[in-house]
Amino acid sequence: MPKISNKKNYTLTWFASFAGIIVSTVVGFLSVPLALDYWNVQRYGIWAIINSIIVYLTLSNLGINSAAAVLMAKNNSSWDKIKILRKSFNLLTISTVISCTFFIILNTFYKDWILFIGNIPVNLKAETFNACFIFGLFFFVNLPLSLICSALSGFQKLYVEKIFSVCQTLISFLSLILVIYLKGNLITYAIFNGVANLIINMIKAAYFYLFIYSNIKDKSNQQNIQLEKNKDISNKTIIMSSMRFFSTGIAAMFVWNTDNLVISNFIGISEVTPYSITFKLYSILIIIITMTNASLTPIIGKEFGSGNWNWLNKTYNKLVVITTIIGGLTWLGGILFFKDIIYLWTGATGYAGLLTVFALGGYTYLLSMVNLNSGILNPTSTLG
Repeated sequence: MPKISNKKNYTLTWFASFAGIIVSTVVGFLSVPLALDYWNVQRYGIWAIINSIIVYLTLSNLGINSAAAVLMAKNNSSWDKIKILRKSFNLLTISTVISCTFFIILNTFYKDWILFIGNIPVNLKAETFNACFIFGLFFFVNLPLSLICSALSGFQKLYVEKIFSVCQTLISFLSLILVIYLKGNLITYAIFNGVANLIINMIKAAYFYLFIYSNIKDKSNQQNIQLEKNKDISNKTIIMSSMRFFSTGIAAMFVWNTDNLVISNFIGISEVTPYSITFKLYSILIIIITMTNASLTPIIGKEFGSGNWNWLNKTYNKLVVITTIIGGLTWLGGILFFKDIIYLWTGATGYAGLLTVFALGGYTYLLSMVNLNSGILNPTSTLG
């Protein structure tokens, strides 16, 4: 496989990520008023809560995806990367089977768990339960295939993953349009969206096999290379590394995904809608901040593996300045302009109030700094 420079790799990843942000922003500005008008305030709130619950299910990957991406990026040998990927896939498959079995048992014998998400109207209880169950099943079906994202990152092809993410966003939007056209409900959307994501993941897996794995396999047939034993290629190393990401993921999950559940249980499902819409604007800005750091993740892993501390130090100092400026402008801009933007976008229904905007702006600023440091530390989280 031809190697590309760090600068070119970062540039490609950044532009692919930026294109993804543009598409996500446009789709978001179109889908939110469409969904709000079609679902109504209560169904839209339930939809937002279901998305939060699905994030809880991501804990079932035990941090294996992140560990695989870091360990693969750290190793220069293509076959070492493949071996790490294979072992990670086996571990992730075992975790997926166990988690999915538990999920099915829970939904079969204790259906009232759905009341955990809040005071659901009686006429929407069955629809909410079935939609959540279908979303969950498709999540577990797609979970082993999600490791392809780690593989693309580990092979310095994160920009390819970003392109697939753009396609995934567009297909999800088309699924919503199709549901509205067919006058479907949350269950219909769960099925359409699940099938669409599965197709994208299968195409992604086919791309990896045809354009990356096949090239490595062909070269290995032409060369008789004795590979040294690598401690990174072991279940123990992968598991120990994944536990670090898993613990971080638990903390991030509680920060990012308990808000909708708290609002739903203590204030009301209808109040989830203005909060989630206001937060969606901040989410776009958070993605921009994250993109700046995440685009460097595979490169940081590679340079860490090479011991290039001078490059790592200079890169960190530059990112501190950039992240501080973006985070500060986000906080101030939200206070000044978000009310008018939301009123034009969805009407008064989608605005959560000045205090919420101020709090979310401060949260975004602090998150930008946390994200910067985690973006540097995560790719270097390996066993000594």
